[in-house]
Amino acid sequence: LSKKRDPVTQTSFLAFINGCEAHKKLTNFWDAITNNVGVEFSTAARASSFLNQAFENDYPKLVRVFSDLLMQVEKLHKQTDPQSQTIPSFLLIEQKTETHPATHRQESLLKSLSQFEKVYISRSFSRLSDSVNQLFAAPSRSLPREDEL
Repeated sequence: LSKKRDPVTQTSFLAFINGCEAHKKLTNFWDAITNNVGVEFSTAARASSFLNQAFENDYPKLVRVFSDLLMQVEKLHKQTDPQSQTIPSFLLIEQKTETHPATHRQESLLKSLSQFEKVYISRSFSRLSDSVNQLFAAPSRSLPREDEL
C-alpha cells in the first residue's frame, strides 16, 4: 500500500488509510470482523458439542492464536512502513478520555471469545475451590497426641 498511489491525487494508499475518514472505515471494518468471529465461534460451538468443549477447555490456546495474529499484523505493518514505529491506527481503540493512551484492538477481538472465557474461568475456579476444600476439609481423624509427636 505504501508503493501504490491513487492515480487522481497521487497520494499513496497507505497515507489515505491513515487519514481520518479511512480510520473510521477501518474501525467499522475491524468491528465487523470481530463481530463475525464471535458469531461464527458461537454458531460452531452450538452446532458441535466437541467444538464447544474444545473452545472452552483450550481457551488459553485461542487467546495465544489471536495474539499471534495481531503480532503478525503489526510485524507486517512495520515491514510495509519501516519509518513508522507505531501500531497501525486501525488497530487502536480510542479511549473515552484523552489522558489514557489507546489500547490495542486485541481487547475487542478477545471480547468475541468472552463466552468461552467465562466457562474456562468458572471451571478453573471450581477446580481450585475443590482442591482448597479438600485441603481444609474437616479431618476424620483426631489430632496427634503428645507421645506421637
